[in-house]
Amino acid sequence: MTKQLQQSIRAVADEFIRRKYNQFSLVAIVGGAILFMLAAYLTSLSAWWLLLTLPVMMVTVIMWIVLIVVFVLMSRLRLGLRSSQKKAVRDFVDKLERVAESVQTPVPLLVVRMVWDALQRGENQHRYIRSIVEDSTSLQSDFESLQKKF
Repeated sequence: MTKQLQQSIRAVADEFIRRKYNQFSLVAIVGGAILFMLAAYLTSLSAWWLLLTLPVMMVTVIMWIVLIVVFVLMSRLRLGLRSSQKKAVRDFVDKLERVAESVQTPVPLLVVRMVWDALQRGENQHRYIRSIVEDSTSLQSDFESLQKKF
């Protein structure tokens, strides 16, 4: 497999996953903060509420820890891209998201398939991103120009 193809796949997967991570983490952080405030209020009413809110708070803390671990892993695995490469990757992912929305693929499934493609080695392993690219003629030329930037 060419180095250009593998770096292109990794860059596209990284940008796509980073976007979805940012959306999910915002909801998780705000939702967790609201749950903590609600738990503190209910516990101030009666100590019995602590029995109900304790498991919820523990799950929230575990979710925050997982978010931090994923963030650290994403930042360590990120490719160092030039500004022209970053712009090309952002534009390509914008088109990729529009295509994914038009076929109505669920976001969690898209994230799993992007991660799987990014982790695979070998010429015929990047099936999902390649199939989306081949299905859309405008994405094909965009992906080829993106691949040339690496």
